[in-house]
Formats: sequence, structure tokens, C-alpha cells
Amino acid sequence: MILSLRSYHNHSLRSDSASLLNEASGKMSNAATAMLSSDDNGIQLLTSLLSEDPEAIGSFLASPVKLNETHIYPIENYGSAMAPFYSTLAIWVGAVVMAAMLKVNVSDNLKHKLNNPKEHQLYIGRILLLLCIGFLQSTLICLGDLYFLGIQCEHPVLFVLAGCFSSLVYVNIIYALTVSFGDIGKAIAVVLMVMQVAGSGGTFPIQCAPEFFRKVYPLLPFVHSMNAMRECIASFYNMNYWIELGKLALFLIPALLLGLILRKPVIKLNDAFTEKLQPLYNQIYSQNITTMKEAAISYFTTDRLPSKVGESVTITLKEMQDKKLVLDLIDSNNKKCDVEKSSVKVEKLDNEYLMTVKLECSDASNYIEVHLGCYDYCKASGVCEKKETPVIKPTNPTKPVISEKKYQYEYEKITDGKWGDFGEWSQWSKDTITKTEYRNVETKEITEKTGTLVDVIDAKKDVKTTYSCPSGYTLNGTKCKKTTTDTKNATASTKTTYSCPSGYTLNGTKCSKKTTATKNATANKKTTYSCPSGYTLNGTKCSKKTTDTKTATKNEKVTYSCSNKDYTLNGDKCTKTVDVYTKYTYYRYQEKKCNTSCFLY
Repeated sequence: MILSLRSYHNHSLRSDSASLLNEASGKMSNAATAMLSSDDNGIQLLTSLLSEDPEAIGSFLASPVKLNETHIYPIENYGSAMAPFYSTLAIWVGAVVMAAMLKVNVSDNLKHKLNNPKEHQLYIGRILLLLCIGFLQSTLICLGDLYFLGIQCEHPVLFVLAGCFSSLVYVNIIYALTVSFGDIGKAIAVVLMVMQVAGSGGTFPIQCAPEFFRKVYPLLPFVHSMNAMRECIASFYNMNYWIELGKLALFLIPALLLGLILRKPVIKLNDAFTEKLQPLYNQIYSQNITTMKEAAISYFTTDRLPSKVGESVTITLKEMQDKKLVLDLIDSNNKKCDVEKSSVKVEKLDNEYLMTVKLECSDASNYIEVHLGCYDYCKASGVCEKKETPVIKPTNPTKPVISEKKYQYEYEKITDGKWGDFGEWSQWSKDTITKTEYRNVETKEITEKTGTLVDVIDAKKDVKTTYSCPSGYTLNGTKCKKTTTDTKNATASTKTTYSCPSGYTLNGTKCSKKTTATKNATANKKTTYSCPSGYTLNGTKCSKKTTDTKTATKNEKVTYSCSNKDYTLNGDKCTKTVDVYTKYTYYRYQEKKCNTSCFLY
């Protein structure tokens, strides 16, 4: 924003203008009076008035007032003035794209590996990753403004700080919306972006916007981010920079409140809503896989079917779309189904064909099996589906799925035919066979091992902590101590004293008696020892004990064990292998022999 001060000046100009106006007014009055008198003097006076300094008169009439302009906080160019708006918009868009591309929720497997942390721990852990990416995005945007675009900026460091803080707030808002409302939250983030583009005053003054945007203007985070960045570009005015960042920080409160506290009831509400829509989702998937099946049946004519038992032919969904057999299959999430992983496989059996239709979409991944053959009810098509109810099976079942299918066979007897006795028994087979008047059937159930499952759990972790000390030190709790003794010779001091025999008086070094006789006093020498401060006297030696203390070395030993004896320890995991058994029904049959003109369909 460019601020200008305009002043009107000066006093001399005003006085000159007044005198010039007074002079011109007098001349025009005289001219008018002379012209009214209708004599030649009036015309001469008018001519004199118009011919006298026309440039001065024209300049005065064109610009009677002179303006002085003083720019406060000037901005060099239009690009620098628009940089805060587009930088803020780019930071918001980066946060939205990041929430859309990255997973905002933690999978159950990862939760199990992390020892089932609490929900707020998962929330904080995931958002820290997004914040790191957001800081990189905002830093790149701001540095690009400064050094690639070369915008005007009086405080570049604080400009980058404003961008990073904006990213912090935006990521919290968008992540809370996404993790709480799912795809609806992403849509809300986009709607908020559109509102802020129109009503934040980034491209034109907010006073020019409709009344609605003028009222919600202070409640938009864009406004405060842009104001903080503008302070850095044109220079600071009082404490506006920090005030705007403080207002922006207030948006963290509802974001954290939604993400940490209100998220649980919101998620439950979403789950309940999704559960209500689940039948619709299942119907959409059923329609898609049925469409794919019908298109495949019409495509696999007799010449396109495998000819030998055990052979198979596969066509992917992409190939079916290329051949214009089906259009794009859209799932309940409004996404296209996987055209490479979705396919139709037809395998040749003994007397018919097994067609497996696999459809993989974002909302489900299942397959159905149908039997094809040249049955009498196929009409003119030649090949059609056996009259059965297809069973949808999950592609990745957690445990073996045993499904039963009931097939409807039709038989036609030619009246002039002649049937003989039953023939030999066939080999045992898993294919379902029904008993008729022309066919005997026997069954038996056999439980077979179909595979193994490996159950893996985390092993129990025991941590034992010990402490050790360097050589010469003694361990005392978690501390190491070493005592040393410093020994030195004590300082010797010799003192001489004098004494006299009985009856004598000591006088200096002499002993005297009231008689005239004198004698030398007896000299007694005594040696004493002393030590410096901090030392203790021991005989003629001085000693001082010092203690050196340091932290002991911490040694941790981790051991793992399995609480259940059925599990085997493997590193930090306990594993158990379980055999999976499935019960199968085997069939064998014997049929009557047809002597003449007998046909079995």
C-alpha cells in the first residue's frame, strides 16, 4: 500500500494569485463598462486585456493550486504489492494437495506394530510429518519470492517466518477437517479457499466487496497472513506484524479442538452415515461386476473359447474397453475401477467352461465364478451361462471360505430311445453332481490340509539396567568415586627456652642470685611441626584426601520372551504356525448306457 500526503502551498503563491485575480477583475469590469458605452475605447480595452501575457493567464487557469506528494511506505512495483496474496494462496493450496495425496489415518497393522498408541498420539505423530513438509513448501515459496522473483522486502527473515507460521496454521486446519470428515473435509477446505480468494481483500480493497465478505473479512486466516507479509515488504508500523500473527494463531484453537477432542464423535457420525449408504455402495459394485460379466459372455463366442481341457483365456478390463465392450466403471467413491487388475478368465473344464470375473475398485475387490456351456436353453447364441446364482468371494479372505453352489441341469429324453443298465463308476471329483433317474451319485466328505497360517505377536520385552565404572573407581549407586591422598613434609619450627636452677632468677639468658655470683641459664630447644590449610599433621608429614566423583556408565540389556509356550521366539516377535483344514465333498457317478437315440443334455 502506498500512502501519500498532499499539501497546498505556499503563502506567496496565494498572495500572487489574489492580486492577479483582483487585477483581472478590475480590468474586466472596466471592459464591460466600456463595451456598454458602445464606443471604441471599450473594444481597445478588451483587446488589451486578452493580449496581455496569455501564457501566465493560461497557466493559472490550468493549475491554480500546486500539490506536493510525500510517499510513506512506498512499494516499488505491482508484483511486490500482490506477492502476499499469491504467496498465502500457494501455501494453502500446498496444504490441501498434501492432505489429498498423503494418508491422514494410520492403518491397523501399523497401530499393532506401534503397540496400539492412543488416538491423540497418532494425531500428533501424523501431523508432525505434514508440518515438516508444509514448512519446506512455505520456505520454498517465500525464498522464491525473494530471490527468484526479486520482490521488494524490507525484512526478509520475518517474511519467511510469516510464511512458515501461516503453513503451521493452515496445515492444522486442513488436517483436522480431513481426518474428521474425510473427503467432505477436503471439499470444505477447497470451499474455504474460494471464499478467501474472493473476500480477503487480496486483489482489491475489501470496501469494494459485497456486504457478506465485509462482515466475514476478519474471520478469514488469509487476511492476517497477508497483513503480516505486507508489513515485511513495506516496513513495520508499530506492532502490526506481531498483532496479525497473534490473530492468525487464534485459528489453531478450533483446529486442535476439532482434531483432538471433537474428532471422535464426528467420526462416529460419519461411520453411521456411511453404514446407511453401504447397501447403495454394494449395489453399485454389483451392477459394475454384472455389466462386466454380461459383456464377457457376449464376447466369448465359440471360436474365442479355449479348445483343450485345462487351457484358459484372459481378457483385462482395459482390453474390454479398447474393444468397446464396456465403458468406464465408476465405483461408489466416484473413481474408475482398476483396468489392469480387473479381468475375465475363462477355463475349459470337461464338459463346460468356468469363467472368473474379477473386479478391483477402490471400494471393493471381489470376484464371481459362473459356468458357461452349450446348453439347450442357450437359444441362438450357442454359448450361455448355466442357470446358477453366482457367489461373490473376497480375493483376500482372512480364513478359508467354503461356498456351496446349486446348479440346475436340464435333461431331455428322446421317446424312441432305449436305455440300458448303469455303467461303471466314475473317478471321485469335487464337481457337484446331482442324481437323476439316469444317473446314480455317491458322495463322501474328506477334510484336507489346504495351507498354513502364521500368527505373529510382539514378544515380551525385558530391560535390565546395570552400571559400571572405569578402573580405579568404586561404584556407589549410579556414581563412580575414587579417593586419592596427597602427602607432603610438615613445616618444622624450632623454639629455644631458658631455665635456671633453684634459687636463681632468669634474666634474659642469664641466671642471677642475690649474691654476686652469676651463671648461664640452661637452654632448652623444642621443635614443632605445622601444615598448610586443608592438610592434616601426621608426625612430620602433612596429608590431604580428595574424592573424584563421576556418573557411572549405564548398560541396558534387552531380552525377549514369549508368554505363550505354543509360540516360538523369532527376534522380537513370537510366531505360531497353524495348519488350515477344509472339508470337501467328493462326488462320483454312474450313468445308464444309451443303446439308441438317447441324448443327455
